[in-house]
Amino acid sequence: MASGLGVLIGGRFRLVASIGQGGMGRVWRGHDEFLDRDVAVKEVLLPPHLSEAERSELVERTTREGRSAGRLNHPGVVTIYDVVEHDGAPWIVMEYIAGRSLAAEIAERGRLPRQQVAVIGAKIADALAHAHAVGVVHRDLKPDNVLLSGNRVILTDFGIARMTDTTSRLTGTGTVVGTPQYMAPEQLEGRTAGPAADMWSLGATLYTAVEGQPPFDGPSMTALMTALLTRDPQPPAHAGPLTAVLARLLTKNPMLRPDASAAALELTQDMAYQPTAAAPSAAPPAPPVPPAAHNAGPAYPPTPYPGNGRSSDFPGAPDVITMGPPRAAGGRRPGLALAAGSIIAVIVVVAGLFVARGIIRHSHTGPAAGVGQGTGTAVFKDIVVREVTTVPARTLNAVGPGSVLAVSGTINGVSGAATPLRKDGKPDVFYDGAEYCPYCATERWAMIVALSRFGTFRGLTPIRSSATDTPASIATWTFHGSKYTSRYLTFTAVEETGNVADSSGAYPAIEVPTAAEKALIAKYDGSGPTAGSIPFIDYGNKYVQVGDLPGFLPANLEGQNWAQIATSLKNPASPTAQAVDGAANWTTAAICTLTNNQPSTACTPAVIALEARL
Repeated sequence: MASGLGVLIGGRFRLVASIGQGGMGRVWRGHDEFLDRDVAVKEVLLPPHLSEAERSELVERTTREGRSAGRLNHPGVVTIYDVVEHDGAPWIVMEYIAGRSLAAEIAERGRLPRQQVAVIGAKIADALAHAHAVGVVHRDLKPDNVLLSGNRVILTDFGIARMTDTTSRLTGTGTVVGTPQYMAPEQLEGRTAGPAADMWSLGATLYTAVEGQPPFDGPSMTALMTALLTRDPQPPAHAGPLTAVLARLLTKNPMLRPDASAAALELTQDMAYQPTAAAPSAAPPAPPVPPAAHNAGPAYPPTPYPGNGRSSDFPGAPDVITMGPPRAAGGRRPGLALAAGSIIAVIVVVAGLFVARGIIRHSHTGPAAGVGQGTGTAVFKDIVVREVTTVPARTLNAVGPGSVLAVSGTINGVSGAATPLRKDGKPDVFYDGAEYCPYCATERWAMIVALSRFGTFRGLTPIRSSATDTPASIATWTFHGSKYTSRYLTFTAVEETGNVADSSGAYPAIEVPTAAEKALIAKYDGSGPTAGSIPFIDYGNKYVQVGDLPGFLPANLEGQNWAQIATSLKNPASPTAQAVDGAANWTTAAICTLTNNQPSTACTPAVIALEARL
């Protein structure tokens, strides 16, 4: 094979410098003389004893697999520009990345801080989720195939993963192709390597990064493979809160490993947000217990995730950012002196005991007070928001009303000839709530799922409800600072107060309803047994919701974090989906009555059936 400095490959790619070499290939820095840009060129080294037919088959397969990998379009996957044949061998032309491999980073530093490993792992998992969604499996994930460049974490060698496996079969030598320390047990046993094999390799890669050595090793290949196939890895000493997810990734049974999306969420769950303003006097809530379905795996015990994602959990991590706009400092509106617990209105009526669901609203005026901001990773936010805003219609249809069997008395039709609530020529959905409120916290999940069927949110920020309320610290979102766009409707949201009480027990004001919005609230939520309750939602002045929906309470989400809730929403059998998705379907039904049942992707027959029950 003719290759070397200055050689022109494919009529346009000039080899400039050798970057590195492995068992199956050599990587060059090249220059694309047509587009005048640097590229990376992978020279595939074919075994010399292949027959002409075997060589031809391998070149054809490599070209096909490289082009298949070229379909991937994700910042965490190296871009493949072309696959060309030169002197009877395949060459893969890729994006040139000025960085170093994770393997080199580990070799220099020994092991990496677990916070950095969590960020790296989440980005790798997100890239794998993209690849797996289009049917591409890596099959050779290891530290050498992970590049670090600034804030980017990039997977390489998707294009030759299947090719190396093919070479092994063609040579007939029985040689294991790849790096056994990072190969899933099913790969070593000769079984099909699907997406779950990539998840094992991810676990082994992250274990190596956080511990400084692979989870399995031995004095010989036989010893290594025996350990990998029959034993659990040594419990990690430095993984801390990553221990649990590493255990699940490294379980022998591929059916029990989390998929890439779930792993991305788990790697950042509850390590991505913590209020940083005045801390509540009460002790923080206990770390959430992972669902039973996640308990399978190696015998070493899962380590609870500390806190709620304190910024100190990510010292020096490249992607620690402040989510959401800063809030202005100032005083608070008088009359907001709520006690530590929210006030539940329990009213005795003639028919019996009536519990007004929701939290009593308090009137207040004055400038806003400072509110604690959350911190977290961009990866966490992007992945979780994507999961919450893309619950499939088939899942929602399967849930139907879920555990919210009826909404009579909560979502009520507006009587009389009410003036339609409209904005910008479209029906408007108006929400009034507060960040401290646990009932608003649960309702926001359902509203986001429902409204995302009609439009798009930007700027959603993860928060928790008040740590001193009951139930405390519900993982949720705030509409403060967010934007919503839709061709079918508008959405107006007011979060009146923050989620961190000051020393007097008062929650600072952050947004004030307009005079028209106050009049709307007073009209429909100013009297009766539920007077003053939040959340308050007006659906175009056709339906009004006061308080939470029956069967959908903060207790449904208590003890869970954003990742656990988000991953549950796409499983129609889960109690969380039955509550959140069920409530979202009722919300969708109310909105569909405003949009003439458009779009049909949202206003499905299952949703339309609920409209008659509003």
